[in-house]
Amino acid sequence: MITCSNCGQTAEEHVRFCPQCGTQMLGDQVSKDSILGRTLNGKYRVLSELGAGAMGRVYLAEHVSLKKRVAIKVLHSDLDVSEESLQRFHREGIAAGKFSHPNAIQIFDFDRDGERTVYLAMEFVEGETLKAFVAREGTQDPESAVRLIRQVLSALEAAHGAGIVHRDLKPENVMVVTEPSGRRNVKVLDFGLSKLVDMPMQASLQTQTGRILGTPQYMAPEQCGSGEVDIRTDLHAAGLLLYELIAGEPAYQGSNLTEVLIKLTTEDAPVLVEAHPELAIPEDLSEVLEKALEKKQVNRFQSATEMIEALDAIRFDVMPKKGKKRRSAKARASSSPNRMVPIAILSVLVLAALVWGGISLLGSGPEEETADSSSASKSVRVRLRPEEERSEVERQYLGLLESAQRSLRTDDLRTALREVGEAIRQPCVDAEAYETRAQIFRRQGDIQLALADFEEARRLDPDSVRSLTGAGWILLESNSVAEALERFEKAVEEDPQSAEGWAGQGAVHFLTAEWSEAESCLQKALAIDENNFAAHTYLGRLRLDQGRDAEAIEPLQKAVRLDAARAEPYGLLGRALLREDKFEDAERQLEIAHDLRPGSVEVATDLATVYLAGGRLDRVVDLLDNGFDVRSEPRLAGLLGTALAGQGESRRAIVHLSRAVELDPEDTAARRVLVACFLDSGEPREALTQIESLRPLVGPDSAVELDEALCWMELGAFDKAGEAARKSVELDSDNLQAKLIYGLLLLDYLAQPDAAAAQFQQYVSAGGRDPRVREWLQTLGR
Repeated sequence: MITCSNCGQTAEEHVRFCPQCGTQMLGDQVSKDSILGRTLNGKYRVLSELGAGAMGRVYLAEHVSLKKRVAIKVLHSDLDVSEESLQRFHREGIAAGKFSHPNAIQIFDFDRDGERTVYLAMEFVEGETLKAFVAREGTQDPESAVRLIRQVLSALEAAHGAGIVHRDLKPENVMVVTEPSGRRNVKVLDFGLSKLVDMPMQASLQTQTGRILGTPQYMAPEQCGSGEVDIRTDLHAAGLLLYELIAGEPAYQGSNLTEVLIKLTTEDAPVLVEAHPELAIPEDLSEVLEKALEKKQVNRFQSATEMIEALDAIRFDVMPKKGKKRRSAKARASSSPNRMVPIAILSVLVLAALVWGGISLLGSGPEEETADSSSASKSVRVRLRPEEERSEVERQYLGLLESAQRSLRTDDLRTALREVGEAIRQPCVDAEAYETRAQIFRRQGDIQLALADFEEARRLDPDSVRSLTGAGWILLESNSVAEALERFEKAVEEDPQSAEGWAGQGAVHFLTAEWSEAESCLQKALAIDENNFAAHTYLGRLRLDQGRDAEAIEPLQKAVRLDAARAEPYGLLGRALLREDKFEDAERQLEIAHDLRPGSVEVATDLATVYLAGGRLDRVVDLLDNGFDVRSEPRLAGLLGTALAGQGESRRAIVHLSRAVELDPEDTAARRVLVACFLDSGEPREALTQIESLRPLVGPDSAVELDEALCWMELGAFDKAGEAARKSVELDSDNLQAKLIYGLLLLDYLAQPDAAAAQFQQYVSAGGRDPRVREWLQTLGR
């Protein structure tokens, strides 16, 4: 079986194109094109794969000289990129940093490595695509959506001024980056990339290998016919992104590709206030959207600057007057340029595209939604009237509630609590307000208040099990396992399709070490909702605890994709990769987890272990010496001491290693390094004390006996040193250092030349390469 890189649909090996969305199924091409582990042109060392699309695969890489992380996009080898196209790409200033903008991913290198590998080196940012953002966050309030799209337009404004038209603006090509302050910014990807592989064809709909130039749900009508693509094409796509951010779904939808393209070319874009009457859409915003989504280019905004000015002028407190008519269907129809395109001909064109090549079609698979019990509830407002019948009080209540949920998402708990408190005081209060306040209390650690609010929400909406599962997760977090299980079981009893109820039961069984029951419940949760965050996370934890590290990777990767803002799945994924000796991939996941939760001891422990395994001692010291109280954490103290010992700072190392063994007397690794540090510091008796503590923990051990021999040598007790060295050799005949030390003792201190010669000969035969040994053997006549 092979998996579609766009929608995740699986298909048989022989299938060339995804049956769900039409994207080319690369199959064996993926492994053939993979560049993992390579260093491109001696400059970029490829560390791990980040994702793939119809045009190419994206990797995380490191600039060899600058030690800077970059993103590398490698175009698929079946794309015929001519030298003329390469030169044009450079001339237009897209590569080499000539085009740059704060809201655009900068391309600073563009080259070939060998004959088949055409790549772009780009700025690497840690964030999520707009597609993932919408799937996780859901609908955005108009002000937040406008702020994000204004940044997109700002990047387009600069690109258009440089003569660059994007032509493939879609949610996957916009990254959302959340700053530490909680502010969200965007970065637009792939400027000019579509033109790089474009070829003149009979219809401008396609490029090489049958790839459609653009993604159908975000294309303008001129991209489907013989129209000229220009900057207004990008503005149409920006309008579609704005529509989707507010509505939570694409403007154009259909059960298959043909239906989407027919709607795109023959039907007007839906009017947001008509398609979603439940949303509060300012009148000015509605007019901006209608203009951006006009069929004829001449009727749209004529520049990004003009559209930005229109967005800036929106009065967000002015809603359409009741009864105000939108443009008539007839008037809108007159502006559509493709009404005369015969539908039958268009269908043939679409079917040909499906046969010739892959098409990236968003929204064809299940919506990717974070099934996280900590997210703000979306329960039905059971006591509110339909929108057209709502009073001013009800509208005010909804505004307060939505504002509180926005504040909760950005961790502004004080503001969220004030706003939801005002909402609860309204006479039209419903279950959602109490569920929202329960999540705020939960985040604050006020467990009893959170449980009380969930009980009140349950009273207001007895048909919803969301309050039951919400309370269940809180009880589980506070170690009230039996009560949590009761809530989860009741949720499933009332609604057998409650994925969160099954996931909660799985979590309880995991924590009580009932492995088979846990896995069964978690699998049931995923069968109901394959995007349930909690089920994927606990399934990964379960497999890690069972030692099934390789099997843990897949569910944890899914959990990371579902919620890029949560540290736990990154940390668990990093641990699984670490155990599989995939150190570079583990490092990337653990660094993200550390950035999200800097105070996590578990994450810091695993990350320091990765750094130590790679010999990057300075990173271990930087990580642990500044951000943690290692005196209270034995593992961190041991890791820091080991790194310092490797840097030759034996005295500092002894302080931390001594603390490690004081906190955890059975930490054999810390004791071994401590022995070496005492020897290096000229304190053999202290080293002997640690050796005596090691013996009952490790039993007969060649390395311990050798350390004892070195201690006795330092003290001048050569008979005891010789006896310890002899035991070391007997316990491990492959220990070359033990043979060398024992031979030296026999030769220089114990006056046994024949025995010394025998040890030296065994040393050479086993592969020992100390040049002095052959000299000693010659002296002994051997």
